[in-house]
Amino acid sequence: MNIRIVALSFMVLYVAPAESAVYKCVLDGKTTYSQRPCEGKISEVEIKPPPTLSGSAKSTNDFKEANKELDAAINERRGQRKLRGLKQDLVILRKKRDGEMAKYRSEMRRALTKADVIIIQQHIANRRSEYAEAIKSKEDEIRSASKSIGPAGY
Repeated sequence: MNIRIVALSFMVLYVAPAESAVYKCVLDGKTTYSQRPCEGKISEVEIKPPPTLSGSAKSTNDFKEANKELDAAINERRGQRKLRGLKQDLVILRKKRDGEMAKYRSEMRRALTKADVIIIQQHIANRRSEYAEAIKSKEDEIRSASKSIGPAGY
């Protein structure tokens, strides 16, 4: 048991710290790194390790701040995606309205009696008001989504 302790103590005390020299050589515009010095001009540069963090509180605060920024960016992207979807819905709704109105105009041209024309005109008026209401609702949603995103969403 004592021999193990002595051997372990010897190893801990007499182990040399890890150290290595690296030489950067630039010859004819090509850069190489080696363990031996290059021919020609030799200059020594000391490379220091990056500074350690001064406590876990600082790093925790940094992570919290980074998480807040990331969450804000994610929420903004979600808002922008929602806004794009709403705008696409509005385009689809308007195209659907235009197609339906074209169909009604075609039916009016083929109508045989005045009564048929009046019925078709009533359908057109009803559908126009329904579409106008749906479009206004979608535009209100777009305005609301744009406000929640902020100036970047416009």
